[in-house]
Amino acid sequence: MSSTTSNASSCAVVELTEEEGRKFFDEVTRAELGMSGDEFLRRYDAGDLLPKSDIQRNGRGRSQVGNGL
Repeated sequence: MSSTTSNASSCAVVELTEEEGRKFFDEVTRAELGMSGDEFLRRYDAGDLLPKSDIQRNGRGRSQVGNGL
């Protein structure tokens, strides 16, 4: 991973390779939604996921999407 810092603000920008981006996406969807990145994309493309306004929190910090999670 390479890191680039902008002088305009105090936040760092980290540029990811395609492989690093896929790994990061997979880690986040597993942690937040309990499914792999590939499963998320399949379900999203199939229209199986509810709109953001319908996502509920289950009290443990994980998002609950649809009826099965």
